[in-house]
Amino acid sequence: MTPEYQDRVNDTKPFYQSLRASVFDSFPEGMAIDYRAAWELYEYALYEYNHNETTREMNFTAQQLAILRDYATEEQFSLNAANHIGTIGEISGRSLAGKVLERFNRLIALGGGSWKFNLM
Repeated sequence: MTPEYQDRVNDTKPFYQSLRASVFDSFPEGMAIDYRAAWELYEYALYEYNHNETTREMNFTAQQLAILRDYATEEQFSLNAANHIGTIGEISGRSLAGKVLERFNRLIALGGGSWKFNLM
């Protein structure tokens, strides 16, 4: 974990903790509710907001849900986009590019006789 990522986890922790009683009250007390699980927490909160009237009655607002979405998007982008330190997300793009190149090479080698359609 980079120092920048750890700083972001620390910076957002008070916000996540402020939602423990209203949104994440069913989570075990020892479970980490923070930026490291931003996407999963956002999806849970979205479901609760849409389907659980009690959650909305406990002062969980659309604005707070939007902040959770922003954090989730930011966290996923930081994990899956190319950056200066390299991430696992780059592997998927490179794998797909390699497969596409392999199929084009095979198509050229076979003179276009087969392998014209491929669903990846």
